[in-house]
Amino acid sequence: MPITQCFSDAVVLSPGVWGYIMAFTAGNDGHFRSALHLNDLLNAALISSLGSPEWPIDLPLDHSHLNVTSDVESPHLMKLDRIAPCDGPAVLLIHLPSEAAADIAAL
Repeated sequence: MPITQCFSDAVVLSPGVWGYIMAFTAGNDGHFRSALHLNDLLNAALISSLGSPEWPIDLPLDHSHLNVTSDVESPHLMKLDRIAPCDGPAVLLIHLPSEAAADIAAL
């Protein structure tokens, strides 16, 4: 099945992940740094999701190639879940391991 039929266009960030991304907005170049981290995270999620038979997927974070420093404590791991409602396309949910993934299909 083509990847365009597997997922909707939605990638959902949990509150903890969103807070982590937004924590980089401090300082003169904060929005730029947040955008770099968000871009890196979304790329990792989309690449990791291709052809994965098991969910959730561990998304180890490595922002060392971005050459930015921050006082923000980086979680070393995020989770990627595929949520498939009964009557709609699947979406990807990026969350911290400490956050419970929503089971939309059961709702």
